[in-house]
Order: sequence, then structure tokens, then C-alpha cells
Amino acid sequence: MKQLLGAIIGQQISVAAAIAIRRRFIHAFGKQHSSGIWCFPSFYAIHANDEQKLRICGFSIGKAKTLIALCNMLKNNHHLLNLPVDENNLATWTQKLMK
Repeated sequence: MKQLLGAIIGQQISVAAAIAIRRRFIHAFGKQHSSGIWCFPSFYAIHANDEQKLRICGFSIGKAKTLIALCNMLKNNHHLLNLPVDENNLATWTQKLMK
């Protein structure tokens, strides 16, 4: 799931912008490990009312809505592109999304 969320975040004009947005996203939605390292958030951390919080991280309106919709689908155990929600199917998800 981290890879799919990361792919959406990475669709920015520049690598520097994607890195900055990713960093703000992790700090806004992730959890800090006892070692001090920030952990990438799970899709459970993103809620339907988080659009403004995602916008503050630097996401466009469309990307914020897409992240929320995707996370809600996964929370409700919906199937993505007729595939079970399973990180082992990431390559297949990626191919279908690219089409």
C-alpha cells in the first residue's frame, strides 16, 4: 500500500516537490517511532475529512480527493480493479492503473 500512496505522491512537477510533499505527509499522518524515525502512514490514518490537511501538505485538490477515495476503498475492503486488496498484487495493480 505504501508504494501505491507513494506513486500518487510522486506525481509532482519535480522530484524536490515530491520529496517535500512526502515529508510533510509523513509528519502529518505518520507516527514517530521510539527511535525518532517517522514511519509512513497506513491508509487507516487518512480520513474523509482530511482533504484540507492533505492540501496543507502540498497536494492538489485532485490528489487529495484521490488519496482519500483510495484509502476509503481499502478501509472498506473494496477490491481495486477487481483484484483483492493485497500488497502481493502491487505489480498487477500498477499495470492496470497505467493503462
